[in-house]
Amino acid sequence: MANEKHHTRIGAFVLETLTTGMYRNPLDTLREYVQNAFDSIRTAERQCVIKTDAGRIHVTISEKNRTLSIRDNGIGVPAADVAARLVNIGMSAKNLETDAGFRGIGRLAGIAYCDRV
Repeated sequence: MANEKHHTRIGAFVLETLTTGMYRNPLDTLREYVQNAFDSIRTAERQCVIKTDAGRIHVTISEKNRTLSIRDNGIGVPAADVAARLVNIGMSAKNLETDAGFRGIGRLAGIAYCDRV
């Protein structure tokens, strides 16, 4: 049982509720990704990975390629934790008092408006 793999399945209605149901304006999705970047930077500052006020968020828009990219110099997600963090929905370890995001669903914001997230 300990080595048993579990796969998460999510119904279409749940995804719709978590995306277009919460983010009627596509620009709201951008806010969610910037908030995640902000939280990553704040965590890096608290852990002394970067100096206070050294955090940077870069938003790049390419009309030609129809892409939007958001990059930050925050703490990131350790490679070993990526699968576990991304498969769980609504599970956030963020601090309500210090972080902008807290629901554990912000990464899903663009699903309704993007071909690829």
